[in-house]
Amino acid sequence: MAFRLNHLFQTAPLNVLARTVIFVDGLHPALMRNKLTHFIDLEPAGQHARARVLAGLHAYQQDAPLESYFAAPGTITLIPRQDPPFRFVFFPDFTNCRLLIAAHGDKNQYLRLQLEENLVGRLPTPSDQSIDSFAYWDHTTGLLVGTVRGTAVLYKQPGEPWTITMQQIIGVPGQELVRQTFTHQLNVPL
Repeated sequence: MAFRLNHLFQTAPLNVLARTVIFVDGLHPALMRNKLTHFIDLEPAGQHARARVLAGLHAYQQDAPLESYFAAPGTITLIPRQDPPFRFVFFPDFTNCRLLIAAHGDKNQYLRLQLEENLVGRLPTPSDQSIDSFAYWDHTTGLLVGTVRGTAVLYKQPGEPWTITMQQIIGVPGQELVRQTFTHQLNVPL
């Protein structure tokens, strides 16, 4: 089980994302279809952690689950703008991706999330109805050698706007580390 890593993540997601490489390859969209929310478990794997989906609350024995939304590529995910029942949105591997955010619903009470993947290089700011965006290539530039991966999580802390943090993960397989994190508070009024 998660050995309290889920609890630490719920308390201080930015601190965990800054220190612990989190691989999200266990959050495959095919495993998560037809469900709005999921029980996510951060399972220690050596010096890293792996996010995985558990079938239900009965599978947790040592830690509280991360009840979360999941934004799959090529789909639209709606989340409450304020006072969400779940505070986290997980994404599949964020390498070469961009998240587009738009207001949705009566009085813009929801955020409409759309994840674009397989992008190459920086893109212009979207000109459609998006109110904000966050992209891997806006932060992955310069003299970086080798594979540079990205893991991103969108989270809502009490009294704060929705915030996205992306880990920039570098290193050879088995020796990966968080080189840097990039955090952006969404341009969405409370």
